Amino acid sequence: MGEESIQMSILTYKNADEGNTSTATDLDGYFNGLATNSGAIDNSNTRTEWVSTEHIDWEDKPLTRAYLHRDNTANDGAYSGTGWTTISHGNNGSTEQTFSNIAVVPGSVLRMNFNCITNPSANNLDNALGADYFWIKIDYRYDSGSGNTWEYAGYYMRYAFDNMRSAVGFHTPQAGYRMISGTFIYIPGYSGNINGMRVQIKVEDGDCALNIDNWQHQLRVIGA
Repeated sequence: MGEESIQMSILTYKNADEGNTSTATDLDGYFNGLATNSGAIDNSNTRTEWVSTEHIDWEDKPLTRAYLHRDNTANDGAYSGTGWTTISHGNNGSTEQTFSNIAVVPGSVLRMNFNCITNPSANNLDNALGADYFWIKIDYRYDSGSGNTWEYAGYYMRYAFDNMRSAVGFHTPQAGYRMISGTFIYIPGYSGNINGMRVQIKVEDGDCALNIDNWQHQLRVIGA
C-alpha cells in the first residue's frame, strides 16, 4: 500500500541574540510572507491551523471598523413601565445613539454589550414576591436600503430584583446593588448599514419600579 505525501508549509526564521531588542521587521517579516491578500488559503502558504487577517482582502484591512460606547457614571433612574422604555437617565445622555452609517456585509461581526447596577434604593419592593421580574433588550438600527428599522440582538433577557426564591414565600425582593450584564454577537447574512444603538427595559408589574444606577453600553463592528 502506497503512502500519500503530505506537504507542510515551511517558515524560515532565525534565532535572536540574547539582549538584542526585537524590531517589527524581526517579528512580522516571517508572517507577512504568508499573506496572499487574495483570500486563498492552502498548504503552500500556511499550516492547517494558521489563519491571519492578511488572508482576507479587506479594502483597508481594519480589524475593528467601528467602536461606539456611552457610560453613565452618575445619577440613577426608576423604570416602572410595562412597555418597552429606553434607558435614558444619567450624566452622559441616553443609551439611544444615532450615528453615521457603518457598512456591514455578510460575515461582519457586531458585538453589543450592556451592563448596569440595579436597585440602589427600594421602590415598592416590599412583599413583592413573584412580581419583581423585568426584561432588558439591546437594539441596533439597521438600514437595508429601504429605511431604518430597530432590531433587537439575540433575545430578550429576563431578570429579577431578588436572586432567591422559596416555596414558603419569605424571600421577598430587597434593596441592594446588583450587577446586570448582557452581551450578544451577531453576524449578519446581508449587506446594509448600522446607524443606531439603544437599550430598552420593561417590568412585569408596574407597582415595582426598577432603580438603575451606573451603566455602560457598547457596540463594536468588526470587518469581514
